Amino acid sequence: CKNAGCNKRLGVKNVVPPEEYIGNINTIIDQAFPAKVFLLDTVPHRDASRNPEIIRYNSLLSEISNMHPNVYRVKLFDIFLNHM
Repeated sequence: CKNAGCNKRLGVKNVVPPEEYIGNINTIIDQAFPAKVFLLDTVPHRDASRNPEIIRYNSLLSEISNMHPNVYRVKLFDIFLNHM
């Protein structure tokens, strides 16, 4: 469906809802404790219409990293956006 363009016509729902995304990452962090964890941004998509959701999910990484002293967000989105 993706290759046929159905996603553009029908819309694309997030594969993982934000609450589940946060929960999944927190589970990984809890299992890794006390190790340091680096959360890498998702980089921009060539289809710019997808970037607002990517930005939204990347901002969740900041929220998560602010809750854990051993977790760091690596902000890559803007770096890649400036080199597209």
